[in-house]
Amino acid sequence: MNPSPNLSIIIPTFRREAMLLDAVHSALAVPGLQVEVFVLDDSPEGSARAVIEGLNDPRVSYLLHQPPTGGHPAVLRNRGAALARAPLLYFLDDDDRALPEALARACAQLSASSAGVLISAPQPFGEDARRVEEERAYFEQAVAWLARGPSSLRVVARLLFGPALLVCSTCVIRREAFQATGGFSTTMPVYEDIDFFMRAVRQAGHVALAEPVVARRVGGPSLISVCTRPQMLAAYAESQSTYRRQRGVLEFYALKLWQRLGR
Repeated sequence: MNPSPNLSIIIPTFRREAMLLDAVHSALAVPGLQVEVFVLDDSPEGSARAVIEGLNDPRVSYLLHQPPTGGHPAVLRNRGAALARAPLLYFLDDDDRALPEALARACAQLSASSAGVLISAPQPFGEDARRVEEERAYFEQAVAWLARGPSSLRVVARLLFGPALLVCSTCVIRREAFQATGGFSTTMPVYEDIDFFMRAVRQAGHVALAEPVVARRVGGPSLISVCTRPQMLAAYAESQSTYRRQRGVLEFYALKLWQRLGR
Protein backbone atom coordinates (compact mmCIF):
# COMPACT_ATOMS: atom_id res chain seq x y z
CA MET A 1 0.00 0.00 0.00
CA ASN A 2 1.25 3.47 -0.91
CA PRO A 3 2.09 5.24 2.39
CA SER A 4 1.10 8.74 1.22
CA PRO A 5 -1.02 8.79 -1.96
CA ASN A 6 -1.90 12.02 -3.78
CA LEU A 7 -4.77 10.52 -5.77
CA SER A 8 -7.25 7.75 -4.92
CA ILE A 9 -8.86 6.10 -7.97
CA ILE A 10 -12.02 4.09 -7.31
CA ILE A 11 -13.22 1.51 -9.85
CA PRO A 12 -16.49 -0.39 -9.33
CA THR A 13 -16.59 -3.53 -11.47
CA PHE A 14 -18.94 -6.30 -12.56
CA ARG A 15 -17.75 -9.19 -14.73
CA ARG A 16 -15.52 -7.17 -17.07
CA GLU A 17 -12.13 -8.65 -16.28
CA ALA A 18 -10.31 -7.78 -19.52
CA MET A 19 -11.59 -4.22 -19.70
CA LEU A 20 -11.00 -3.79 -15.97
CA LEU A 21 -7.35 -4.67 -16.41
CA ASP A 22 -7.00 -1.91 -19.04
CA ALA A 23 -8.70 0.53 -16.67
CA VAL A 24 -6.37 -0.34 -13.80
CA HIS A 25 -3.25 -0.08 -15.97
CA SER A 26 -4.36 3.38 -17.13
CA ALA A 27 -4.93 4.45 -13.53
CA LEU A 28 -1.48 3.30 -12.46
CA ALA A 29 0.14 5.20 -15.34
CA VAL A 30 -0.77 8.70 -14.06
CA PRO A 31 2.62 10.49 -13.98
CA GLY A 32 3.98 12.56 -11.12
CA LEU A 33 1.46 11.38 -8.53
CA GLN A 34 1.42 8.69 -5.89
CA VAL A 35 -1.72 6.74 -6.80
CA GLU A 36 -3.78 4.23 -4.87
CA VAL A 37 -6.46 2.20 -6.68
CA PHE A 38 -9.49 0.53 -5.13
CA VAL A 39 -11.28 -2.12 -7.20
CA LEU A 40 -14.70 -2.93 -5.75
CA ASP A 41 -16.20 -6.10 -7.19
CA ASP A 42 -20.01 -6.35 -7.33
CA SER A 43 -20.17 -9.90 -8.67
CA PRO A 44 -21.18 -12.61 -6.18
CA GLU A 45 -18.42 -14.95 -7.36
CA GLY A 46 -15.66 -12.32 -7.20
CA SER A 47 -14.88 -12.49 -10.90
CA ALA A 48 -12.19 -9.80 -10.77
CA ARG A 49 -10.18 -11.23 -7.88
CA ALA A 50 -7.77 -13.30 -9.97
CA VAL A 51 -6.87 -10.56 -12.46
CA ILE A 52 -6.28 -7.97 -9.73
CA GLU A 53 -4.33 -10.27 -7.46
CA GLY A 54 -2.32 -11.32 -10.51
CA LEU A 55 -1.04 -7.76 -10.82
CA ASN A 56 0.74 -8.15 -7.49
CA ASP A 57 0.87 -4.36 -7.16
CA PRO A 58 0.69 -2.91 -3.64
CA ARG A 59 -0.95 0.23 -5.02
CA VAL A 60 -4.07 -1.76 -5.97
CA SER A 61 -6.57 -3.01 -3.38
CA TYR A 62 -9.29 -5.55 -4.26
CA LEU A 63 -12.55 -5.65 -2.30
CA LEU A 64 -15.41 -8.07 -2.87
CA HIS A 65 -18.64 -6.27 -2.00
CA GLN A 66 -21.12 -8.49 -0.18
CA PRO A 67 -23.98 -8.73 -0.66
CA PRO A 68 -23.96 -7.59 -4.31
CA THR A 69 -25.82 -4.34 -4.92
CA GLY A 70 -27.68 -5.59 -8.00
CA GLY A 71 -26.48 -2.74 -10.19
CA HIS A 72 -25.93 0.25 -7.88
CA PRO A 73 -22.35 1.45 -8.45
CA ALA A 74 -23.02 4.42 -6.16
CA VAL A 75 -22.79 2.05 -3.19
CA LEU A 76 -19.37 0.87 -4.34
CA ARG A 77 -18.13 4.39 -5.04
CA ASN A 78 -19.17 5.53 -1.58
CA ARG A 79 -17.40 2.55 0.00
CA GLY A 80 -14.25 3.24 -1.99
CA ALA A 81 -14.29 6.92 -1.04
CA ALA A 82 -14.59 5.97 2.63
CA LEU A 83 -11.39 3.91 2.30
CA ALA A 84 -9.47 6.51 0.28
CA ARG A 85 -6.57 8.32 1.92
CA ALA A 86 -5.53 10.78 -0.79
CA PRO A 87 -6.72 14.42 -0.87
CA LEU A 88 -8.10 13.93 -4.40
CA LEU A 89 -10.61 11.30 -5.60
CA TYR A 90 -11.29 10.05 -9.11
CA PHE A 91 -14.05 7.59 -10.05
CA LEU A 92 -13.27 5.46 -13.11
CA ASP A 93 -15.68 3.02 -14.76
CA ASP A 94 -14.36 -0.49 -15.39
CA ASP A 95 -14.85 -0.31 -19.18
CA ASP A 96 -13.12 3.06 -19.59
CA ARG A 97 -9.49 4.15 -19.53
CA ALA A 98 -8.00 7.17 -17.82
CA LEU A 99 -5.82 9.42 -19.98
CA PRO A 100 -2.86 9.56 -17.59
CA GLU A 101 -1.14 12.82 -18.57
CA ALA A 102 -4.41 14.74 -18.82
CA LEU A 103 -5.60 13.35 -15.48
CA ALA A 104 -2.34 14.49 -13.89
CA ARG A 105 -2.88 17.99 -15.28
CA ALA A 106 -6.45 17.95 -13.98
CA CYS A 107 -5.23 17.08 -10.48
CA ALA A 108 -2.64 19.84 -10.61
CA GLN A 109 -5.22 22.40 -11.71
CA LEU A 110 -7.68 21.41 -9.01
CA SER A 111 -4.98 21.40 -6.33
CA ALA A 112 -3.88 24.91 -7.33
CA SER A 113 -7.44 26.24 -7.10
CA SER A 114 -9.81 26.88 -4.22
CA ALA A 115 -12.55 24.78 -5.86
CA GLY A 116 -13.69 21.36 -4.76
CA VAL A 117 -14.50 19.86 -8.17
CA LEU A 118 -12.82 19.80 -11.57
CA ILE A 119 -15.01 19.14 -14.62
CA SER A 120 -13.46 17.97 -17.89
CA ALA A 121 -14.64 15.98 -20.90
CA PRO A 122 -14.58 12.41 -22.21
CA GLN A 123 -12.84 11.13 -25.33
CA PRO A 124 -15.43 8.68 -26.69
CA PHE A 125 -14.48 5.43 -28.40
CA GLY A 126 -16.25 2.25 -29.44
CA GLU A 127 -17.30 0.07 -32.33
CA ASP A 128 -20.38 2.11 -33.25
CA ALA A 129 -19.00 5.05 -35.24
CA ARG A 130 -22.32 6.89 -35.22
CA ARG A 131 -22.60 6.72 -31.43
CA VAL A 132 -19.00 7.81 -31.01
CA GLU A 133 -19.53 10.84 -33.22
CA GLU A 134 -22.77 11.78 -31.43
CA GLU A 135 -21.00 11.59 -28.08
CA ARG A 136 -18.03 13.60 -29.34
CA ALA A 137 -20.24 16.35 -30.74
CA TYR A 138 -22.37 16.49 -27.58
CA PHE A 139 -19.45 16.94 -25.22
CA GLU A 140 -17.70 19.33 -27.60
CA GLN A 141 -20.65 21.66 -27.04
CA ALA A 142 -20.47 21.08 -23.28
CA VAL A 143 -16.76 21.98 -23.23
CA ALA A 144 -17.43 25.13 -25.25
CA TRP A 145 -20.14 26.15 -22.77
CA LEU A 146 -17.81 25.61 -19.81
CA ALA A 147 -15.08 27.59 -21.58
CA ARG A 148 -17.33 30.65 -21.38
CA GLY A 149 -16.61 30.68 -17.65
CA PRO A 150 -20.05 30.20 -16.09
CA SER A 151 -20.26 30.58 -12.32
CA SER A 152 -20.58 27.46 -10.22
CA LEU A 153 -24.19 28.34 -9.47
CA ARG A 154 -24.87 28.60 -13.20
CA VAL A 155 -23.32 25.15 -13.65
CA VAL A 156 -25.64 23.85 -10.93
CA ALA A 157 -28.64 25.29 -12.78
CA ARG A 158 -27.69 23.49 -15.96
CA LEU A 159 -27.01 20.17 -14.21
CA LEU A 160 -30.30 20.44 -12.36
CA PHE A 161 -32.54 21.49 -15.26
CA GLY A 162 -30.61 21.30 -18.53
CA PRO A 163 -28.43 19.07 -20.70
CA ALA A 164 -25.77 17.15 -18.82
CA LEU A 165 -22.23 18.54 -18.76
CA LEU A 166 -20.43 15.54 -17.36
CA VAL A 167 -20.24 11.88 -16.51
CA CYS A 168 -18.66 10.46 -13.41
CA SER A 169 -15.22 9.82 -14.90
CA THR A 170 -14.83 13.34 -16.30
CA CYS A 171 -14.54 14.82 -12.80
CA VAL A 172 -11.94 14.96 -10.04
CA ILE A 173 -13.04 15.94 -6.53
CA ARG A 174 -11.32 16.84 -3.28
CA ARG A 175 -11.93 14.20 -0.63
CA GLU A 176 -13.10 16.87 1.82
CA ALA A 177 -15.65 18.09 -0.76
CA PHE A 178 -16.89 14.52 -1.26
CA GLN A 179 -17.39 14.15 2.48
CA ALA A 180 -19.11 17.52 2.83
CA THR A 181 -21.49 16.66 -0.04
CA GLY A 182 -22.48 13.35 1.54
CA GLY A 183 -21.61 10.93 -1.24
CA PHE A 184 -23.59 9.49 -4.14
CA SER A 185 -27.30 8.81 -3.78
CA THR A 186 -27.82 5.06 -3.45
CA THR A 187 -31.51 5.16 -4.35
CA MET A 188 -31.31 6.61 -7.88
CA PRO A 189 -31.20 3.93 -10.61
CA VAL A 190 -29.35 6.24 -13.04
CA TYR A 191 -27.94 9.80 -13.17
CA GLU A 192 -26.59 9.49 -9.65
CA ASP A 193 -23.26 10.84 -10.94
CA ILE A 194 -24.87 14.00 -12.35
CA ASP A 195 -26.84 14.45 -9.13
CA PHE A 196 -23.75 14.00 -6.97
CA PHE A 197 -21.48 16.36 -8.88
CA MET A 198 -24.27 18.93 -9.12
CA ARG A 199 -24.50 18.92 -5.32
CA ALA A 200 -20.71 18.92 -4.99
CA VAL A 201 -20.31 21.95 -7.27
CA ARG A 202 -22.96 23.75 -5.22
CA GLN A 203 -21.11 22.80 -2.04
CA ALA A 204 -17.52 23.48 -3.05
CA GLY A 205 -17.31 25.25 -6.43
CA HIS A 206 -15.71 24.12 -9.67
CA VAL A 207 -12.95 24.65 -12.19
CA ALA A 208 -12.99 23.36 -15.78
CA LEU A 209 -10.39 21.66 -17.95
CA ALA A 210 -10.92 21.82 -21.71
CA GLU A 211 -9.20 18.50 -22.51
CA PRO A 212 -10.46 14.94 -21.96
CA VAL A 213 -9.22 13.02 -18.92
CA VAL A 214 -10.88 9.72 -19.84
CA ALA A 215 -11.37 7.53 -22.89
CA ARG A 216 -15.04 6.63 -22.49
CA ARG A 217 -16.50 3.55 -24.15
CA VAL A 218 -19.86 4.11 -25.84
CA GLY A 219 -22.28 1.72 -27.47
CA GLY A 220 -21.75 -1.23 -25.15
CA PRO A 221 -24.04 -2.69 -22.47
CA SER A 222 -24.53 -0.35 -19.52
CA LEU A 223 -27.00 0.50 -16.79
CA ILE A 224 -28.23 3.54 -18.70
CA SER A 225 -28.83 1.44 -21.85
CA VAL A 226 -31.33 -0.80 -20.05
CA CYS A 227 -32.96 1.94 -18.00
CA THR A 228 -36.57 2.74 -18.86
CA ARG A 229 -37.86 6.24 -19.47
CA PRO A 230 -39.98 6.18 -16.26
CA GLN A 231 -36.84 5.27 -14.30
CA MET A 232 -34.94 8.14 -15.88
CA LEU A 233 -37.71 10.61 -15.11
CA ALA A 234 -37.96 9.30 -11.55
CA ALA A 235 -34.21 9.80 -11.08
CA TYR A 236 -34.37 13.41 -12.22
CA ALA A 237 -37.43 14.01 -10.04
CA GLU A 238 -35.60 12.61 -7.01
CA SER A 239 -32.56 14.79 -7.68
CA GLN A 240 -34.66 17.92 -8.02
CA SER A 241 -36.77 17.11 -4.98
CA THR A 242 -33.67 16.60 -2.84
CA TYR A 243 -32.16 19.88 -4.02
CA ARG A 244 -35.37 21.79 -3.35
CA ARG A 245 -35.54 20.35 0.15
CA GLN A 246 -31.89 21.04 0.95
CA ARG A 247 -31.45 24.46 -0.66
CA GLY A 248 -34.93 25.90 -0.45
CA VAL A 249 -37.78 26.68 -2.81
CA LEU A 250 -36.55 30.19 -3.68
CA GLU A 251 -33.13 29.07 -4.91
CA PHE A 252 -34.62 26.06 -6.68
CA TYR A 253 -37.02 28.10 -8.80
CA ALA A 254 -34.49 30.88 -9.37
CA LEU A 255 -32.11 28.32 -10.87
CA LYS A 256 -34.92 26.84 -12.95
CA LEU A 257 -35.70 30.29 -14.38
CA TRP A 258 -32.00 30.96 -14.98
CA GLN A 259 -31.67 27.77 -17.01
CA ARG A 260 -34.88 28.50 -18.91
CA LEU A 261 -33.63 31.97 -19.86
CA GLY A 262 -30.35 30.43 -20.96
CA ARG A 263 -28.15 33.18 -19.49
